[in-house]
Amino acid sequence: MDQLGQIIMNMSQTGYLGSIHEVKILAYLINSPTTITGKQICKDLNLPDSKVYPALNKLTDLQLITKDETSRPNKYYLNSLQALIEFFENHYHDEFMKKNQLLETIKEEVFELWNPEEDQEPNIAHLIKGNNIRNEILRLMKKAKHKIFLLLAEPMFQYTELIKGLIPNLLDRDVKVDLAFPHNQDFFSNFGSLINSKSPGLRTKVSTRSDNTYIVIDGALMLHITHRGIGDIAILSNDDLLVSYIDSCWVNTECCN
Repeated sequence: MDQLGQIIMNMSQTGYLGSIHEVKILAYLINSPTTITGKQICKDLNLPDSKVYPALNKLTDLQLITKDETSRPNKYYLNSLQALIEFFENHYHDEFMKKNQLLETIKEEVFELWNPEEDQEPNIAHLIKGNNIRNEILRLMKKAKHKIFLLLAEPMFQYTELIKGLIPNLLDRDVKVDLAFPHNQDFFSNFGSLINSKSPGLRTKVSTRSDNTYIVIDGALMLHITHRGIGDIAILSNDDLLVSYIDSCWVNTECCN
């Protein structure tokens, strides 16, 4: 396969252009050193007017090519290689974001359906690492029935979008939320809309925690996240003393004020 044929095949496989005719004409113009009439394109590509002109109009609408209307008949040419590159990069980014959002939705639906009960042994301690921490936060916050206490530390900012998205659902379920976060503009910006909503089920304070984050569910289960430069680790525990100690931090001015 020649180089032009390879370009046509690669552009076709992206699926970002509407038809093979658009791909072939775009590749043809890439390979053309001058402006070309639609009639000449029909002749050189052995395509009928009914295929060529709709494709030319679409490529013009996408701003990949330009129609020179000062000439008679009109001529067409590629805008620039940079415009072509940006077109494919932008579509790749959009597709990536859509698929990533779809994946997040699937994960939420899976955790909604698959929600095993916690082990009821007197003391449990589960070690959680890496990306599994996000999944555990999601699962625990959906598991909450009565109240949740979030004591966030500075490095917790990477999880704020997740938490911010879950709090409205908690409040809709009449789950009380106590939220303590650092005196940091990024945190205020993220949670500002929730704070301003003045929901009766939400209370907020400033946290003085610098390295560890705690999430307490229904006063009975706690996720303790230790933030480290080499990656966060978390321990899930139902130890009565630990849970009650952290749960009492809301009224402890050394932790929250």
